[in-house]
Amino acid sequence: MLISFVIPLYQVKKKDFLRCLDSIYRQATQYDKFEVICVDDCSPDADTSIYVSEYKINGIAPSNLFLVRHDINKRQGGARNTAIKVSNGDFVFLIDQDDFLYDGAIEIMMSSIEKYKGVDIIMFDSALSDENGNMVKKGHYVHVNRTSLMTGNEFLCTQEIPWTPWHYLYRRNFLLDNNYKFEENVRFEDVDFVMRCTVNAAKMVFVPNTVIVHSISSYQTSTVGNSVEKIYDLVKVSYRTGLVGLEEYNKGNKKGASVIISHHHFGYMAAVKSYIWRLPYASMKECTKKYPPIIIGKASVLIRFMGNFPGMFSFLMVCMFPILSLLYWAYSKVKLVKN
Repeated sequence: MLISFVIPLYQVKKKDFLRCLDSIYRQATQYDKFEVICVDDCSPDADTSIYVSEYKINGIAPSNLFLVRHDINKRQGGARNTAIKVSNGDFVFLIDQDDFLYDGAIEIMMSSIEKYKGVDIIMFDSALSDENGNMVKKGHYVHVNRTSLMTGNEFLCTQEIPWTPWHYLYRRNFLLDNNYKFEENVRFEDVDFVMRCTVNAAKMVFVPNTVIVHSISSYQTSTVGNSVEKIYDLVKVSYRTGLVGLEEYNKGNKKGASVIISHHHFGYMAAVKSYIWRLPYASMKECTKKYPPIIIGKASVLIRFMGNFPGMFSFLMVCMFPILSLLYWAYSKVKLVKN
């Protein structure tokens, strides 16, 4: 079996989920070449399991569609880990319940697997749609990435890397043999997983074809807002990404570490700009002290200050946020002009 499609499920919107399944089964006829594993991550209603058990294509229930139920909620990362563990495909493709495959995607995936034998990760391009499935954007990486076979570390250092795991086919044994797993019980589990897998892949390649359409829906739960728990999880994923960079630095891979740490610092700067300032002082101090930015090599003044003086940083953020925002804006403009 070539491919295991993994779909985590929680509070499923029926029309989105059926669109996702249809996008797989309407373009595939060789059911022995793939399987679809859905993981019900303790949805609060029974409908999720029913949608899977009652699904039919052309009036027939597909024999390669499987449902696994969690006894406790582990969030999306845990659902993906469960499915990867029980999957049988040579490669794993992760797709969210409200996304769908682009026309011809499965044929492209299978031909890529045959062409690049022994590869650990195959990256594809993607498109964006509104919640009704209307295409709004297609194919960014085809314009910027090379298509030559290379190590994952070289790929990381020379290509644009999307943080979302649904851009990739992962060789299943590559994940299992190295115990690469998603962080469980958190809201944001993607970036550190993608970085760790990429930098350690022996062979990786970019195939310049769109295979998945990511749907932007008004009801998605990834919006952070003012939620203290979501802001914590956002900082945590940046921190975990920094730990991946530190691992590579300690292994002597300074070039790869530098790229990962740049992503790590970018995540912190984005969190500071948009969310961390919304935390109460005590929560902000605890969060920045427990999950500080990791400083290796070059780092901005703000990142160094945040990492070395979390208490003072939090105090200034609470008391002087308007002034700090103005100073950061001015600093960014000056830096842009210099570059």
